[in-house]
Amino acid sequence: MAVSTSTAFEAGAGASPDTVYLLIASVGCALAILWLTWLTISAWRGWTGGRFGEWIMTWSFIRGVMVVVILFWLLLR
Repeated sequence: MAVSTSTAFEAGAGASPDTVYLLIASVGCALAILWLTWLTISAWRGWTGGRFGEWIMTWSFIRGVMVVVILFWLLLR
């Protein structure tokens, strides 16, 4: 960002662009972890309730972890 753009952003937002980016990335990562927790608990309840097998539970967890890793990579690079 150019200096004039950064100064205008700070004047309008009340914070530096780096601080706003950190806030957005932190909220995104926290939401991704909450989603993975919900996914894991739901899969566990489904497995213990006999609605599906261990294979589906395991793969849903692995896919969830892969999604969270990709989201972290996108948000934190």
